Amino acid sequence: MNNTNVIGLDGMPLNASCDNQEGGYIALGYNGNCSYVYSRIQERVVGIRPTHMNEMNLKTICGADWCEKNWTEFHPVKEEMFFNHKALATQVIRDCQAAGMFVETQERKLGVWASQDGGSLYINGDTLWRNDGVEIKRGFIDGKVYPKCGGVGFNAETEIATQEDIDRVMASFNSYEWQGEMVPEMLLGWFVCALMPTALERRPHIYFTGPAGIGKTTILDTMNYLLGPLAFKSSGPQRMAGLYQSLMNTPRAVILDEFEADHANRGWAETLEIARISYSLPEDDHGIVRGSPTGTAKSYRFYAPFLAAGIVPGKFQAADLSRWVIVEAKGRKPGAEATRISEREARAIGPRLAALAVRRWSVLQASLETIRETIQLRGGDARLADTVGPLMAGYWALVSDKPATADDAATLVGLCGLAKHLKQREENLLFELVPCILQAD
Repeated sequence: MNNTNVIGLDGMPLNASCDNQEGGYIALGYNGNCSYVYSRIQERVVGIRPTHMNEMNLKTICGADWCEKNWTEFHPVKEEMFFNHKALATQVIRDCQAAGMFVETQERKLGVWASQDGGSLYINGDTLWRNDGVEIKRGFIDGKVYPKCGGVGFNAETEIATQEDIDRVMASFNSYEWQGEMVPEMLLGWFVCALMPTALERRPHIYFTGPAGIGKTTILDTMNYLLGPLAFKSSGPQRMAGLYQSLMNTPRAVILDEFEADHANRGWAETLEIARISYSLPEDDHGIVRGSPTGTAKSYRFYAPFLAAGIVPGKFQAADLSRWVIVEAKGRKPGAEATRISEREARAIGPRLAALAVRRWSVLQASLETIRETIQLRGGDARLADTVGPLMAGYWALVSDKPATADDAATLVGLCGLAKHLKQREENLLFELVPCILQAD
């Protein structure tokens, strides 16, 4: 038997005889008495307790052929070859202990993720590929592990959106009579933010309000179809437990219909709390940590941009309002029905928009920096720049292959109604302060 054929911590075989052999593992670390490895044959992260390191489990995780080739030895008493699973189990434990403590933030599942230097994007879907279209072998990259997962709705071969695709979506958003300017542009920008939330430092939310029957659900449905697998759509305020189970550790965007203000409803407060966390949670932050029956703490991380709609938005607290852009529709324009996008059409355009957006990641980054500076120069604070900036930059990345200049940014910021957003904050802050003032008097 040659024990040195175990896959090393860097993901490479420790012996040349294993170079082209399927199977093996990458030691990721340990947590409590559980060892975590990346299974090369299953392409997933597996936690194994010592009591589960039996013959069949190890063959399943590491590959039957790999185990037979590398961990079979001659039994001197029985005079036969046997799979020494105990020796392999010991080696797995030893390698995981050497790798150090395993944390869930090492694992990047389905979604669009930024490289370590921020210059590229990794798209983990049916395949793993960079935003320049190059497919990459799954495994350990830049200190992160990319397991096999479901599809994101587009891949490296997906055609990028044409100007006609963008105009088609914008025509649908423009079919509403909006209170204020640049709302369709911000909605298109939100699509980009919802596509790559973990790659962004800030993930703005939009609350869309208007009278009953105006077509709020139509916009939410269109956005849901455009995003495909990267969207989570539901109705009404959600309870925290449900959001834990549906969204934890995934970069799926939340689309909420019938999200009416109800401060007596725990779901309202808990949904806003998750949105608050999602707005700026860093990838390596453990988020909300809860105990588990096994005695090992479980972390719940949220990166979801929220798009919600309701007739009664109510008064947001200052901490929430600074993370949400509230937009209002007064009605539909004549002939609006003719611009409505069907589900089939939206599901076809969405992947093309996504393919274009990830390829223009550098345009988005440079534009965001310029737009943020412009917002602050015009009287907005850093939080407002963090909320409105990504929406404007996301829109710009879809309509231009060049970063926004200072003049471009000034035009965008001027049209988006910066004064309106500042006034909304002042009015809501006053709403919060009045009860405190009255109580003090």
